[in-house]
Amino acid sequence: MKSKAGNSEVIETKSAFISRVDDKTLRVILKPKALVTMAEYNTFEGKYYELMGREGRFKFLVIVQEGARIDKSYADYFRYDYKTKYKYAEAYLVASPLARMFLKILIKVVDNKFPVRLFNTEDDAILWLKSLD
Repeated sequence: MKSKAGNSEVIETKSAFISRVDDKTLRVILKPKALVTMAEYNTFEGKYYELMGREGRFKFLVIVQEGARIDKSYADYFRYDYKTKYKYAEAYLVASPLARMFLKILIKVVDNKFPVRLFNTEDDAILWLKSLD
């Protein structure tokens, strides 16, 4: 489902709202208590290209709201087959303290092919993403 939020187009999926921040950045907001499955995640790439009007590599602001989680097949995917061809950088905001702790460890353990950081505010995350230009 597509809608407009201010001047920005938003695509809503079962578990997320996806929108364009600027020419190089996408915002993915995982809904509270959402369960992201591999089947759904695999549809996101096309939505990114649709919002940006082109294929390419993009920066991502990922906001994980309270209770949002991924299913086991998606977790295994991060370990073995994580798609990075369209990712330039990721900045995360995570509501749950436990999820924040898990993500901090994951960022250190996973061999990311692009910069990844965890932030406390959206403003700080966007400033960091813009600094990567």
